[in-house]
Amino acid sequence: LSRLSCLRQPRWVQATNPRRKNTDAPAQALSAGDKPHKQVVHKQKLKIFVACAPGFEGLLETELKSLGILPTKCIRYEGGIEMKGDLKDLYAANLWSSLASRVLLRLAEFKATNFINFEEHLRTISWGDYLKPGACIAYRVTSKNSRLFHTAAISERVTKIISNFSDKPLSFFSLEQVEKSERPSDVTTIVVRFNNDICTVSLDSSGGHLHKRGYRVAVTKAPLRETLAAGMVKYSGWDSESPLLDPFCGSGTIPIEAALMATRQPPGKLRRFSFMSWVNFRKSLWNGILKESEKKMKNPEHVIIGSDRDAGAVEIAKKNSERANVDNFIDFSHQSVSDLKKYSGQKGCIISNLPYGIRTGNKDRRNLYAQMGKVMNKYPGWQVVFMLQPEEVKQLVASCGVRFSEMSANPLVIDNGGIAVALFKAKIA
Repeated sequence: LSRLSCLRQPRWVQATNPRRKNTDAPAQALSAGDKPHKQVVHKQKLKIFVACAPGFEGLLETELKSLGILPTKCIRYEGGIEMKGDLKDLYAANLWSSLASRVLLRLAEFKATNFINFEEHLRTISWGDYLKPGACIAYRVTSKNSRLFHTAAISERVTKIISNFSDKPLSFFSLEQVEKSERPSDVTTIVVRFNNDICTVSLDSSGGHLHKRGYRVAVTKAPLRETLAAGMVKYSGWDSESPLLDPFCGSGTIPIEAALMATRQPPGKLRRFSFMSWVNFRKSLWNGILKESEKKMKNPEHVIIGSDRDAGAVEIAKKNSERANVDNFIDFSHQSVSDLKKYSGQKGCIISNLPYGIRTGNKDRRNLYAQMGKVMNKYPGWQVVFMLQPEEVKQLVASCGVRFSEMSANPLVIDNGGIAVALFKAKIA
């Protein structure tokens, strides 16, 4: 954060860099006059929103249930799942979910049509349960179909209220500054969302986007987000025991995410999270979750194969897999898709982010699909999942020369960095 510069703020807001040693006991809370501080215990039920890429909600719900995080009752929204849980669930969702983009803690929801009413509701929030004195703060504010629509003015009111709770000056940063920082988890982002005059106030417990696992030391051109790679693996129905092949592996994201699942290693094991800087952070609870995760690890015996015609990309993939601690479970090779040999073992999955758009210069891809078809015909009975642009699905089926015994009628369409992409799923006859 030392590399960040503060936004211009009123003179009572100054940059600070508080350093406090983490202990199991909660850090000193923000003061609120002479009011006693209400302790937050980890068993208290909280409202939690686990965000994901639109289109992955069903996969996310299944994943959270398999992890034992999601209760019986939950609400599925476009772009995520809302549930009730405790601090352990919030910690575990950040650590274990391979599909989540962020985990938000809901602090309040209310109707506000003017700033006086808005400030009154903000004062009822127990900011001192979460924000330390001199905390580093950022805002993510949106407003739709609401009387309070000026996002900068909304941010100013939140700044005013939370500053009154602190006996030390707070530091404020823009979201752009946070994303560029080396330790975005040190900043607590307050998320304020207005929709039809209903305001929802949340804290981002994750910090940086959860696709930033921490193992990718280098990337290739147009890299695939780790959360999308994990979603492709989940969508394929891969059982984590049969072979898996990615003939366009690039920096190795799909094979690495598959290997993390197969070895039962948590995707977030290499990174920090914003909740670690909260007042009510329970270090012993967190350490217990980490210890439990170590007991779940296993050594799979099946083969995960990643190949690419770009020798530099293959070297990057190898380095990334080493950092992720899965290099012993992936066989990376430098070869073009046409040189792939027939795999003689058990049936498995071919999962790949096919070149499209910026990666191919928008060229005609019928020749590529024909080459891919020759490869697929070497793997009868295998499941395939390809990421490509929605309008190219029919061209793939027409050009590849492969007979499919099963094929999804409507490919799953998701957002990949602002570009609509489709997940084509089929089984080779």
